[in-house]
Amino acid sequence: VYDTPLEETLSGVSAAHEAGMFRRFGLSNYPPADVQKMYDVCKANNFVTPSVYQGNYSAVARGQEERLLPLLRKLGIASYAYS
Repeated sequence: VYDTPLEETLSGVSAAHEAGMFRRFGLSNYPPADVQKMYDVCKANNFVTPSVYQGNYSAVARGQEERLLPLLRKLGIASYAYS
């Protein structure tokens, strides 16, 4: 549950990006449905879209393989793993 509307949050992120405060918009540890929702809101409003995702991935934590990694590939979002 988000206390602040997602559109408002992502508008602020986009404004900070346009002001040169960061180069790449990254997400970390969101489930696939939330990644898709944020991406869709960004595209619909001409906001900066996420370009990198950081998540837990290792030989024993492979849950991302089924749904998240294919989604990131489809959306053109790079994946950085930690274990």
